Formats: sequence, structure tokens, C-alpha cells
Amino acid sequence: MPALRLTTYNIHQCIGRDNRCDQARVAKLLQAIQPDILGLQEVGGCPDLEPAFLQLDYLATALKLHPITGVTMTFSNDIPYGNALLTHLPILDFKHVDLSVSGREPRGALEVDLVFEGQPLRVVVTHLGLQRRERAKQVEQLVAWITRDLTYPLIIMGDFNEWWPYSRILRQLHRNFGQLKTPFTFPAPSPFLKLDRIWIYPAQQLTSYLSIDRSSLAKIASDHLPLICDLVIKS
Repeated sequence: MPALRLTTYNIHQCIGRDNRCDQARVAKLLQAIQPDILGLQEVGGCPDLEPAFLQLDYLATALKLHPITGVTMTFSNDIPYGNALLTHLPILDFKHVDLSVSGREPRGALEVDLVFEGQPLRVVVTHLGLQRRERAKQVEQLVAWITRDLTYPLIIMGDFNEWWPYSRILRQLHRNFGQLKTPFTFPAPSPFLKLDRIWIYPAQQLTSYLSIDRSSLAKIASDHLPLICDLVIKS
């Protein structure tokens, strides 16, 4: 049966626990994981480097993957910041969904339609806000957007910033898209919060297993650990 490796990773602008902005370190970590579909959050640039390399371009080149940007804001030094998706699969279409809440940091979701084994596959990458009310509004909007069309098998991945397991926000997502047993991903050295998540829909067409990268490199490269999903699509 055809298989895919999915990874979602908040790279924290490649700033590690040693407070160094190290794009090469993040690239090395992701090269070891070898994702087919990679969703990233907090993608920006290392402003202290000359020139100020854009991290998405750097990682796409290092991983030999096609990048799709989901910029949510631009810093004063003209470095774009936000979500991204990288993949070697053919790309059919992509859209950016604005999930921003007034008075809060701009947020969004990136929806990308891919082709795998001749069949369409929809992937949504997002990063929700820090306040619970903010996240509740964003999830309402996100669910309404996604459920407008569930023709294709669906993957939802990202940093949802939701750690309370019985929250209304997670219940709403589980109710619409099922539930996978998710490992802890934050903070990287000794994780005890499940901030990063992946949903697979419909579950009856897909077999999946979630894991995290616990390597010493993963524990220092960002404040989150990469969340990995090995996905088998049933024939």
C-alpha cells in the first residue's frame, strides 16, 4: 500500500535553545526525517546573517522540496513570516485563509491540493493564536472553511497552541475530523504539552502512526519537537 511521511514542525525561526539562529541545524534535522509533506510554522529569516537568507528558500533547497509560502506578516526588515508547506508531490492548487483576530498577531492557514498515486490529497497547515478566545474563533472559521468541501482525503497539521485535552476547541476538531493519539511536543527538552497536532480524514481510508523526533539535535534546534506521521493510504 502507498505510504507517506508527514511532518509538522514549529521551527521558531530556526532559533534554538542556545539562542542561535541556525538554519543549517534545522535542515540537517529535517533531512534525517525525510518528509514527503512538511508543514512548518514560524518560518522567517535570520536577520543577523548577511545577506538575511529567507528560511523557506534555504530549507527548500537543502531538502530538495517544492515550497509554498503562507505568509501572515512581514517584519520591518522585509523578512516574511508565517506558515509554509514543502513537498516533492505535484501541486494542483493552493489557497491562503486569513484567520486573524483584531488586536492579535496575524494568523492564517495554508490549504494545498496535492496529487499522490494519481489521486488528489488536501493538506492544511496552520498556527493558531495564544489566547483561548482567539483560538476558538479561528477554529470555528477553519472548520467552516475545511468542511465546505471534503471530496478529497484530508490532512490537517500545525501548532494549535491548545494544551487542555478536554477543551471545546479540540472537541470541535475531533468531532469533525476524528482523533489520533498525539505525543507531547513542547517544550523540546522535556515535552509535556501537546501543542502540535495532525488530523487525518477520513480515518477509514487511512492508517497512520504518530511519533516525535527525540534526538539530541531536535531537543536544541527549536522550542518544539517535530511531530511525524507515517501514513498508509488504503487501496
